[in-house]
Amino acid sequence: MAIYHLKDFKNLLTSDNWSYFNRRRSIATLDKLDWSDDYFLTFLNGLVEEDFQKTVTNCKIEDYPFAEYVDADQYEIHWDVDEHVRRQSITGSTLSLSLKIAIITNDHGQIAGIVTIHTSGT
Repeated sequence: MAIYHLKDFKNLLTSDNWSYFNRRRSIATLDKLDWSDDYFLTFLNGLVEEDFQKTVTNCKIEDYPFAEYVDADQYEIHWDVDEHVRRQSITGSTLSLSLKIAIITNDHGQIAGIVTIHTSGT
């Protein structure tokens, strides 16, 4: 069971209270996929509870000044890059994408964070 509610995560995305907790690797993946932040936000808003795999504890984060480690929920999505939709299984135009997300509470409220995103197996 996920430790963060997707509804809360998505609400933070919508209200622009989100950040890359490990910017370099996440941006490298998005650049490789040729995805803009807007496209990525659309992708993230498509997450569903069935995509959840597991919670990973003590994930190192480099780009959030108030924490070094965070527990993160890991999700996997099969994304058709030609049709811009999720798929149940991998096809010729489908990537298996793995991502970890978290929510951190600070003095100003909550922030949703992308801990990592990468193609599965990398």
